[in-house]
Amino acid sequence: MFCRKENFVQCHQYVRGCGYLAGTIRAEAVGAESRRRHRRMPARVSLRLFKAGAEGRPGAMLCDDARAVDISLGGLRLETGTKIPVNRKLLFVFGEDFTVPRWSGEGVVRWSKQRGSSPEEPMFHAGLAFTDSRTPQAVSRHLGLPI
Repeated sequence: MFCRKENFVQCHQYVRGCGYLAGTIRAEAVGAESRRRHRRMPARVSLRLFKAGAEGRPGAMLCDDARAVDISLGGLRLETGTKIPVNRKLLFVFGEDFTVPRWSGEGVVRWSKQRGSSPEEPMFHAGLAFTDSRTPQAVSRHLGLPI
């Protein structure tokens, strides 16, 4: 029923069929206790993380093997072997497995927690809130939402 060409996101049947999904993701999370403005969707997307340098340029690389665990229009939860401090400003680059390969964006770490108990191979999860205005559009495209 949907178009099978590269520009399928412009197909009127696809756009109409995604109406429910778009409303679900953009809707506020259910429950008064929730702080989230956007629903999170499972994801497995590779990332490279950099410290934010002067004038929004990348500084030192923090890690090149991070992965997004889930993603929303407002941010993502990432998994990495590197501990990242809360309030750290980051620049990130999505890997080839993202809809727009090598897409770069800006964000700030809102929380960080160690996962697992292996001291030999510690694993951390961190919440990254997008701070640039372009990344939510790229994420919307990645999730298959009409632009």
